[in-house]
Amino acid sequence: MSEPVGIQSCAAGHRTVLLERPKADLLMVNWSGARRGHYREHVRRLGIASTAGPCAFSATAIRKGDSVFKPNTGPRPFNTGDMTPQSEVPEHISIYRGPVMPNGTSIT
Repeated sequence: MSEPVGIQSCAAGHRTVLLERPKADLLMVNWSGARRGHYREHVRRLGIASTAGPCAFSATAIRKGDSVFKPNTGPRPFNTGDMTPQSEVPEHISIYRGPVMPNGTSIT
């Protein structure tokens, strides 16, 4: 079986793959960093940035108060400070179809 389709980036010094957005406020990612480990199917929830910092996906600037996806609470992961702005995540992502574009087509 082939690797699931996702949206990948290595722009922030680690590899982030956006896998799925099953709900508007929930994002599943694969995340790996040479010094901080690997999180497979890592859950991120929509929230408000409590600090400014770089986007974990594109390294663009995030301001305090921006709407972001960040690691789910519970046992604190090593990448607990990583955030991805809601504006950079497609509305629909499926690991089997790729992101769904506004015209209904998918990128695979």
